Amino acid sequence: FATGSEDHVVALFTYPECKFDQVATRCTSAISHLAFSASGNLLAVAEQDTVIKLVSILDTKHVSLLKGHTGPVKSIAFDPRNEFLASAGGDGMLRVWKLRDRSTVIAIPCFPTTSAD
Repeated sequence: FATGSEDHVVALFTYPECKFDQVATRCTSAISHLAFSASGNLLAVAEQDTVIKLVSILDTKHVSLLKGHTGPVKSIAFDPRNEFLASAGGDGMLRVWKLRDRSTVIAIPCFPTTSAD
């Protein structure tokens, strides 16, 4: 499992022992949400800035960035087939990303805007 917090660090732990395994990634702002893909091989990290990080669990040096939100990323979720990632941001936008090429499929304004707090 993974944890992330205001210290900007995402840590991986073993299960069921609950022992620290490694730092998955470091971020430039506090972490607001984490989500594992259905396969468990990819970890999405939502930050309080505008970036989503995709971290390979098999090789944590392999990190991709999803950029498009103009406010803090508040929530993220993978689809069950590992094809898409949905994100909701403080910019009021719901974005759906195609994981294969890291592109935005659709961006829908559907939430009130919020700050990083």
